[in-house]
Amino acid sequence: MAAFERRLKVNKTDSFTLDVSTWAGDEVVTSLTITEPGGSLVSIGANTFTNNLLTVLLTGVSTGAAEIHFDYTTATRSDCYKAIVVVLDDC
Repeated sequence: MAAFERRLKVNKTDSFTLDVSTWAGDEVVTSLTITEPGGSLVSIGANTFTNNLLTVLLTGVSTGAAEIHFDYTTATRSDCYKAIVVVLDDC
């Protein structure tokens, strides 16, 4: 599990992208589900998957390290990835 370099501030929205092109190879992602099992540090907005780049809009709700779960599939297989988004107080 890795952490995104960019931080998210409480009450701010930003996009976060995961590149799965190496894993997907010649296939393309056909579905994507994004969750935060704790459900209290971020609000999950719209998500897209284009050219095997998985992008989600997140809004900071409260400070802490949010564990974001990306679950994705291609026509023949599926995988998941967990990433940390650090949420900080706004200035």
